[in-house]
Amino acid sequence: MWYTSPRLHLGAAGGFLLEEDLMCAREEDLKKARPVKDAGWSSETAWPFVSESACLSDRGRVRTNNEDACGAFPQEGVWCVADGMGGCEDGEVASAETIAAVASSLEGAAVRGADTASTISGLRMALSAASRRIFERARDRGLSGCGSTFVALVLGREPDEPAHALHAGDSRLYRIRGGMVRRITRDHSFVEAAGVRVETEVNPMFRSMILRAVGVEPDVALDDTPFDCRVGDRLILCSDGLTRMVGDADLATLTAGRSPAAATRALVDAANAAGGVDNVTAVVVDVKARGRCCTLGRLVVALLVLVAAVAVLVFIGRVVPSSDSGLPADDQSARPSTSVDRQTAAEQLLDEARAMELEAAARIRKVEEARP
Repeated sequence: MWYTSPRLHLGAAGGFLLEEDLMCAREEDLKKARPVKDAGWSSETAWPFVSESACLSDRGRVRTNNEDACGAFPQEGVWCVADGMGGCEDGEVASAETIAAVASSLEGAAVRGADTASTISGLRMALSAASRRIFERARDRGLSGCGSTFVALVLGREPDEPAHALHAGDSRLYRIRGGMVRRITRDHSFVEAAGVRVETEVNPMFRSMILRAVGVEPDVALDDTPFDCRVGDRLILCSDGLTRMVGDADLATLTAGRSPAAATRALVDAANAAGGVDNVTAVVVDVKARGRCCTLGRLVVALLVLVAAVAVLVFIGRVVPSSDSGLPADDQSARPSTSVDRQTAAEQLLDEARAMELEAAARIRKVEEARP
């Protein structure tokens, strides 16, 4: 399953969608949801990279429900996957709560115009709050082991910034560059901690043991892994339903020459063909080119509007006679502002606005110079 927010662009297929905007996944919200067999979406955005992305989530060949969830916020440069634990409704609620927390955090970040560091900090706080809600819900119901793994891609907001992988659990992020696959994240699992390369070498009772996840404790510590991201890179986020069925090296082969939408379908089909023992979710993000920073563009527009407004003030200050001239002397002394004073203040504001405009233009030139 997956959830949408106002900035999540949907393809023709639906997922586990809310009838109305989902900003917080509570039980009353879940009652509004309608399940669809497959979930898929695709999107394209241009800040600070031109990127094309797609997702497909499937319940697999064994499970009767889908506890996976995913979210895309291309205008903020964030994509994420959550894999619920706890069985049936509890896993679904945990993964939904996790993605909803991301949506809520990015809603605030968009309003604040947050930079990359602030966006990551906001996501940490939002996921910790979600972890507490999931933990307390399970405790109140007398349950244990409820939670959700989590992985998110956060693209840098400046041309010289790295991308970031935030994660807890065994949902993963990969980068494919020049046909070579690199796993960016390390699983928080018993298998990974034991250094075992082949899962079957581990006692079955430990194979699925997760050492860190959202909701298993009142707080969650997300690993933040910065990594180099360039034009031409393909980034894959996925739940373990894919990685348990498909080897890392096969990710490049299965997706080569395919669009993000076709690549996600190929990955899900391969996992199901190998047995589909778990829910499987794949998100594919292609970095196609560097784009102009929208925030800087909006800043320039705002500055131009400010310049125009200040220019009007200057004009008014020059041509409109002082309204104080007909007042008694006592009243004039109580109003120190004159047309000359207003003109001087307006001209100072105009100079400041021009300086800000030049600074913003310089930053945009920096972005343009970094383009290949």
